[in-house]
Amino acid sequence: MQNSLFIRRLSVTLLAVVFSTHTFAEQVMVPPELLQQLTTLAQRVQQLEKRVVEQDQQLAAAQRSTAQPAVAQNADTQALEQRLLIMERKQEMMAYEKKKAPVILAGGEKGFGLQSADGDFELRFRGLIQADARSFDSTDSINDNFLMRRVRPTIEGKFNDTYGFKLTTDFGNGISGSSHLTDAYIDANYDPAYKVRVGKFTPGLSLYRLQSSSDTKLNELGLSSNFLPSRDQGVQLSGDLFDKRLNYSIGLFNGANDSANGSEDSNTDKEINARLFATPFANTSGALQGLGFGVGMSTTDASGKTGATSLAGYKTFGQETFFSYRKDTSSSNTVFADGERTRLVPQFSYYNGPFGLTGEYVFEEQDVTRVFGAAPNDQRTAGLDNSGWDITASYVLTGEKAAGGKSIKPAKPFDPAKGNWGAWEVVAGVGEMDLDKNIFLDSSGTLAGNDNFAQATSAAKQAQNYAVGLNWYPNNILRVSLDYSDTNFKWGGGGTATAPDDRDNERVLMGRVQASF
Repeated sequence: MQNSLFIRRLSVTLLAVVFSTHTFAEQVMVPPELLQQLTTLAQRVQQLEKRVVEQDQQLAAAQRSTAQPAVAQNADTQALEQRLLIMERKQEMMAYEKKKAPVILAGGEKGFGLQSADGDFELRFRGLIQADARSFDSTDSINDNFLMRRVRPTIEGKFNDTYGFKLTTDFGNGISGSSHLTDAYIDANYDPAYKVRVGKFTPGLSLYRLQSSSDTKLNELGLSSNFLPSRDQGVQLSGDLFDKRLNYSIGLFNGANDSANGSEDSNTDKEINARLFATPFANTSGALQGLGFGVGMSTTDASGKTGATSLAGYKTFGQETFFSYRKDTSSSNTVFADGERTRLVPQFSYYNGPFGLTGEYVFEEQDVTRVFGAAPNDQRTAGLDNSGWDITASYVLTGEKAAGGKSIKPAKPFDPAKGNWGAWEVVAGVGEMDLDKNIFLDSSGTLAGNDNFAQATSAAKQAQNYAVGLNWYPNNILRVSLDYSDTNFKWGGGGTATAPDDRDNERVLMGRVQASF
């Protein structure tokens, strides 16, 4: 713009000079050549001015064209920002709708279920099916059979990672021959150090009893578990201390009888259960990492009555009864629990790679009473000391870890096309059960008396069991097991009151196909 102004001024000056030169030339003689040069210069200045004006116009046009895209670009940016805001809002609405919609959980080892989108609420459907076949080699009249040992549908739920529940029924015919409620409880997991459970469940007492029925190494528990309840009803506080190296539980329960599932309560007094189990090397490396040991105890004042003696019969590995107290249709000649019942259960476990070893000893002190004779009836009371123990060893042939008492998870699930054969495990167990001799003796200390608590001709005083097994885990859900068990007895096999015979050995081959999810 400054160049244009300068040229314009120069043009005006030259034109003025030319004009004045023409005027002066009329008065004074000016050479024609000079006049012609001035005229030509003035014309060239005019041409230059025209070009400058055109350049100014082009520059202005260029500036206008540059400003228009900038305005358009600003408009495009605003439109893009608006679209982004709309998309963000749509995403928020979609996330909100998704949060309201439940999530369907696929099936597998954890079962099927529903879960809220945020994971705070969850409902799962699980199941356990055990189909057994038993073949006995014994002179006793025991039938070979097929049976559904356990058929247990389960519903589990949780709320906000703090509260949960479990409901399990059993339609199998392996225990009572009829359906019954197995588990029904509510959990409040406030902290790993203190958790509260209320309802019907396995009390903290025995290492073997606390194992899930789907995870036991042999198909049946050992002899010592006869002294322990399967389930009970009550309330329990439990938790893990010292960086999960010490587990504790203490509870108040109805006081289930030996081997009972806790469906009935014949006691006015309640039972206290407590257990401590330490794994001091769990957070270290080395051979002792998998070592655990502890003790459980329970105590109550058990009192039986007609129709509910609060005493149990005891069964073999093949689930045949080999001991029971005297029992009649009336209170006469029937033995009742009458007084203190205390259990003490030291226990241990050890796992190292594919190897596992568990053991448990059970001591039970039980006060009993028997009414006998014609009216006026006599009565005999005694404190009985019974005991038993079991040890189970296992080894995973395919190398998977023993998994702390849980079922093996095969590293290579069964797939013959790929040369995968699942996980294979061998198991061996040994156990013994000893009943107080005073159960069979009368008050004078002889077998032939009339006030004993059990008859040596029909009830065994002692049982010893040896068992071996092979478990195949095709995948995380299926398990196929084959066990062989041999149990020998002292007494209980007939004979005379003063010279009872030993019961024949129970030899049983037991197969099982299990699905657990």
